[in-house]
Amino acid sequence: MANKNIIKSGLIGYPLNYSISPDIHNFLYEQAGRQGEYKLFRIRPEVFAERMDTILKEYPYLNVTIPYKKEIISHLQGTSDSARVLGVVNTVAYELGYNTDGIGLELALAEWPKPDHAMIIGAGNTSRTALYTLLDLKIPNISLIHRNINTIKKLKLEFAGIIKVKALSARTFESIPTGQIITFLNTPEEIFDFDKKIDLLIDTTSAGMYPELDQIPLPNEIIEHILIESKPKVFDVVYNPIRTKLLKMADEIDLTAKNGLSMLFYQAYASHSIWFEEEYSVEKAEKLWRNFVKKFNPEKFIVEHWPDPAD
Repeated sequence: MANKNIIKSGLIGYPLNYSISPDIHNFLYEQAGRQGEYKLFRIRPEVFAERMDTILKEYPYLNVTIPYKKEIISHLQGTSDSARVLGVVNTVAYELGYNTDGIGLELALAEWPKPDHAMIIGAGNTSRTALYTLLDLKIPNISLIHRNINTIKKLKLEFAGIIKVKALSARTFESIPTGQIITFLNTPEEIFDFDKKIDLLIDTTSAGMYPELDQIPLPNEIIEHILIESKPKVFDVVYNPIRTKLLKMADEIDLTAKNGLSMLFYQAYASHSIWFEEEYSVEKAEKLWRNFVKKFNPEKFIVEHWPDPAD
């Protein structure tokens, strides 16, 4: 007979060939002394709409990943301010949508000194989260670079419509409330004439994610130029593999670099804070992360979660 007291939670996405989210959430349940079930919902796009309403009724606590962070919104009763600004939801509590991606990124970067200039690679949902997180952190200079000209142009227009800015040029804006300078490079090649030193490079793309281990987010010569000329700290949101090709390139010239596993963990902890209406504690989050790393050696843990090629 099923235990009615077990907390019902899960992750909605597709294809979800691998996921370490159940391990993280079960660890958080264990640490909090809760009995929880964390289920993976691999939902094909053609049946997403018809399945969502049933899942939302049965599972009050959910996380949402690609490709449904936008699609989920029309099935919810409402969204938080951060989810509304970002236009994406990754956490659901009783049919209300939230976004904990920004908290995850902020905590993952917290052990490093605040940069003067951070560059974001990408122009999708995660880069949007990174942009607004860096704005909240009052990073003085923020720039964005991406392979696709049309995608970054779309993000630039969206950004200028949400944030109060004045245009300094066709690609550069100044935030009116904070004075922060935000630059959207129109093409990756513009980096060669970009004279600002970059202290932090954040890759928000999926380039290099298992199984496409040889991919990098920008052409090789552009990545090399950024790493060699600026010697930035490098953060890659990808955590599988532990070291993407980008992180290996940073390692080869002795740059400080880290992957996105801690970001994923902090997002999960923030989800639990929302689900169980507990005050979010940075100190507690960091302690839980250290305990998680002790229990699960990331070097082995991630490889163990690589799917069988036959699957």
